[in-house]
Amino acid sequence: MNKISNHLSVKENLKKIKVSSGTKKYLEINTLSLQSDFTLPPYYDTLVEKTNSLKCGPLKKKSGNESCIFSRMYEKSELTQRFCSDASEITIETSMYIPKGEISPGNLNILTIAGISPEAKILAVTHSMGSLRVMRADDFKDGEIARNIFAVQEKEKAFLIHSEIGSAYPFVMGAFNGTWRMFVSLPSAPGTGTLIFGKIYIKSGVSAQVLLEKLAEDSAVKPRFKKAPRCWNSWDCYHSAVSADIILENARQIRANKVLKKNIDTIVIDMGWETRFGEWEADPNFPNGMKHLAVEIKKLGFRAGLWFAPVIIDPECNFIQENYNWAALNRYGFPDRTYECCGLFGYILDITRKEGEKYLYDLFRNFRLIGYDYFKLDFLRYLMYAHRFSNEKKTSIEIMRKSLEIIRKGAGEDAFILGCNLPFETGPGYCDACRVSSDVAVFWDSVKKNAESISLTYFWNGKWWINDPDFLVVRGKDTADKKIPYYSLWWFEQDHRFDACAEYYKKRHSPESALSYDEAKTHTSLEVLLGGTIVLSDHMARLNKKGLGLIEKALTSETAPGKPLTNIFGELPSPLWIQELADIVRVGFFNWTDREKKIVLSRKKLPAVCRQNTAVNFWTGRHVKTAGEHITVTLKAHASEVLVFDKG
Repeated sequence: MNKISNHLSVKENLKKIKVSSGTKKYLEINTLSLQSDFTLPPYYDTLVEKTNSLKCGPLKKKSGNESCIFSRMYEKSELTQRFCSDASEITIETSMYIPKGEISPGNLNILTIAGISPEAKILAVTHSMGSLRVMRADDFKDGEIARNIFAVQEKEKAFLIHSEIGSAYPFVMGAFNGTWRMFVSLPSAPGTGTLIFGKIYIKSGVSAQVLLEKLAEDSAVKPRFKKAPRCWNSWDCYHSAVSADIILENARQIRANKVLKKNIDTIVIDMGWETRFGEWEADPNFPNGMKHLAVEIKKLGFRAGLWFAPVIIDPECNFIQENYNWAALNRYGFPDRTYECCGLFGYILDITRKEGEKYLYDLFRNFRLIGYDYFKLDFLRYLMYAHRFSNEKKTSIEIMRKSLEIIRKGAGEDAFILGCNLPFETGPGYCDACRVSSDVAVFWDSVKKNAESISLTYFWNGKWWINDPDFLVVRGKDTADKKIPYYSLWWFEQDHRFDACAEYYKKRHSPESALSYDEAKTHTSLEVLLGGTIVLSDHMARLNKKGLGLIEKALTSETAPGKPLTNIFGELPSPLWIQELADIVRVGFFNWTDREKKIVLSRKKLPAVCRQNTAVNFWTGRHVKTAGEHITVTLKAHASEVLVFDKG
């Protein structure tokens, strides 16, 4: 195999595949490395490498015109890896034959990738909710991970490495001393026969951002998604201290506002309504039950939505105390407590057992029948870390997808499903919307942090799912009643750990730390330009005219998926966004810095249909002169501006 094109050339020797362009070598791939194993301990964000004590045979090679095949014995199992290449893509297919009586090796180091320059920028999907980041290659610490999608931007070249969409064996890569080791995880007891790990693609181009956009487009869900409902959700303002009275108070407040009444269609009760995870019955703060609440919400003219952690079981649930078999098990045969968050703990529901599957189906079917048709699913990723399910031939990602299929069947095809903490390697088609950021809060540092994730995930919006950037919250020192706290934390660290986060807690309880009007407007502008979900989560009666004005403008504005106008491998969050609608184009200017800044846009970056000499300010309606080759906007710290150009 020695394909040479304008994009890349591939050469192989006994152990390595070298990927080059012209005289420059970019990647060096060690095939079937099998040199190490790993564990992924809580909090599941760092690989811990272990020396592999199993016996590996010599590497064998067979080359042809179109492919190169490597094989290697691993104890009594045989691994085979086939490399194919064309003008701009390498395809790697790996399989493993497991003879009778051979046990699963658990994790396999199938490739090691070297040759990435220290100054290259890498976009990596990490472990947690909406957690993507771009870093220099030499800034990754040993063991830091990338899941399933790995984009590299060199000075003159770009690469995108990803698993086949829908693969049962999505890869995890770990950084180790300047190299990246790629692993796949096997089922705990895969049985006898040949396992096909699916394809891994290495694609090349000039721009990693363009490669990511093309991947999303080529694997897009068709037909496109149902329209996302505009919602109010209880979480950000109330956390789990929620009640039926609080829900209905906010629903009535929305109904009393002509603009909100017309543009909000779903009221979502978030965490706190349930007895406990796994026992999904109404808490005493919902004395008339959840069916009655759904009826009351509908009487007010809204649809009803509900939050679940569907695969988590609280250890105090009666049914798990009576029968451990409801839960996935650890390596000792006891319930595997993989879930830990905010002082709570939990086991993982084993949906590969018939009773587990029935439980999950009945749960969503029953709540659908009593009036709920919007479901927010949280903490899904913790299923991925359970050691063993009853069906030991399935991988964790297959079990994840099966869980979502059961939920969809119970909820109905017309229900709207939002996946939170959903591993991106689950792939498109399982949820209508997917969270692409961390939890937001009414503080500038939180808004700015989330803006980075929003910038790094835009290419999925409207392709794999509708991007959910978390809540549109605007309450702060200029936009809400100052008589109540803007934010209340719902849990605190233990005393012996408090020193490390004391300043954080103090700032979160200081009114002066809350969003200013300009900061709230910046947050609102970005959510409008993203064109994803819009979900409110403020105490509606406490917002003043300024606060209501922001959300009313957002709710009454037509949207569509937008994108950064800048290179996401450069400045983050992106200071320039563009959103193209049928008759207009919106351009957003954002100052994410702590000082005044001029932001300059070349008119050449605008579509040819909107190069007029004037635009309209999105927020004020005033006309703005935009003549010349460049448009320059001067912004105060944390401020933004959105200009609207007519087409034609």
